[in-house]
Amino acid sequence: MMQRKIIHICLALAAIATLAYLLMLGYFALPTADDWGWARQVSDLNPFGFVKAFYFGWQGRFSALLIDGALCKYLGWNEHLLGFAIVELLLGYGAVYLLLRDMLSLRNNSMLAIVSIVVTNLGVMAFPEIGTFYWLCTTNYVHEIWFTLYLVWFMFFCQYTWLSWGGTILCALYLGGCAENYSPVLALVLGCYWVWRMMSRHDWRFWEHQEDVRLIVATMLIGVGFLAMLFAPGNDVRMASEGSYSMMNHFNLSLFIIKTCKASVVLLLRLASRGWYFICALPLFVLLGAMVNRDLPKLTWKRSIVSLLIAMGPIVISVAASVYGVGWYATMRANCFIVFILMAWVAYVGVLIGNQLKESEMKISVVTMIASIAIIATSITYISIEYPIVRRYNQEVLATHHRLQQYVSDGRKETVYVKPVQIPCRQTSYGYLRNMLQVVFHKSKRYHECYFPYEPFRLEADSHDWRNLFYQSWLGAEFEIVCVDEENQ
Repeated sequence: MMQRKIIHICLALAAIATLAYLLMLGYFALPTADDWGWARQVSDLNPFGFVKAFYFGWQGRFSALLIDGALCKYLGWNEHLLGFAIVELLLGYGAVYLLLRDMLSLRNNSMLAIVSIVVTNLGVMAFPEIGTFYWLCTTNYVHEIWFTLYLVWFMFFCQYTWLSWGGTILCALYLGGCAENYSPVLALVLGCYWVWRMMSRHDWRFWEHQEDVRLIVATMLIGVGFLAMLFAPGNDVRMASEGSYSMMNHFNLSLFIIKTCKASVVLLLRLASRGWYFICALPLFVLLGAMVNRDLPKLTWKRSIVSLLIAMGPIVISVAASVYGVGWYATMRANCFIVFILMAWVAYVGVLIGNQLKESEMKISVVTMIASIAIIATSITYISIEYPIVRRYNQEVLATHHRLQQYVSDGRKETVYVKPVQIPCRQTSYGYLRNMLQVVFHKSKRYHECYFPYEPFRLEADSHDWRNLFYQSWLGAEFEIVCVDEENQ
């Protein structure tokens, strides 16, 4: 009994530490970049008018634009995003908790709730760009994770028919128009799973099983949504404006295969550079596996490798889709979902290990406590390093906001010159990993990437740069804004 209490305390402290770190970042985060322009446009057009304008003039992500646009309208004027961060985390906690509880047939208990919180927090901390979580106009990259988890729960585990169907349809409608590198992959995975269910039963009468009907309906809705997103008139406008290395019009099979392989390797290296978080999460899933009352399949090397390859499949397919569409893998913020794909594999392996070791309670307890201490130490380290940085960043941005807002109140029309906000940079985990590999292969350390926990507040010397124009629109200012470093004047 005392042993279980100690584990509870260690896990609770890990949950508090990781939550404190994420909420600290949420408190000092502010709307930035595209958020300014979106906040003004959605306020002028309303969310549906905003979606229409984008769909025909810039981008086809109808469901993502609807939700993200609404967030920018109501939160895009805030001086911190703490409430937003809390809601986003609660959405994740609910999805992870429900799935772990019902997939493993566990009872509602505090241990499961705490583990769900810690695992979700670790997943967010492992994002390739954690700033994605605090950037209003990119929340679709987070929502696609949460609503995929809810979709699975609604389709297979929800006990109320009306709620199951309602939740399935709403989630599928959203997921069909959230991101070009995600929606088609999700539809493909769900479709393949539907076929596998039919073949394993040797019975194609899917209409006799509500789960199979919901699965095929969700697959079709997501697929149709993706097509509506893909053929949006605005996509052509954006590609013509920005330029593209797309292979849509000039497909070369050999080049496509080479680029897909290279891009997949680089992306998986980026994923590997976040490996610490998955190592910390593994013992927590082992603990859950020991709590499962029924006997699960034994974990073998073959099962481990095959399950890993299955997990890698959607990642590689997503890369291939991006290479075909834009010539390389999507921006790292668009690849946040790969963290939770790998976390699902870690969960699978950890639960099977824990189920096999359920009689070794002492070993599981020790490993769980070590993992909890490692998580706590990691969170405290990040808090101590980043708190003064993000606090100063928040103060500098707010000082600029308040100064220019006063100019707007005064009716100023002359050009305003502002100093750039200082953005201190650290090397990213991927940069460290690539440089270590360079040393191993006797090459120079040439990888340098800037890590900052937010999409930074940045203006340009050109008053007609899109960032300056968006900020000017956000302020409602009649004066032009120029960013000049005083040291270089």
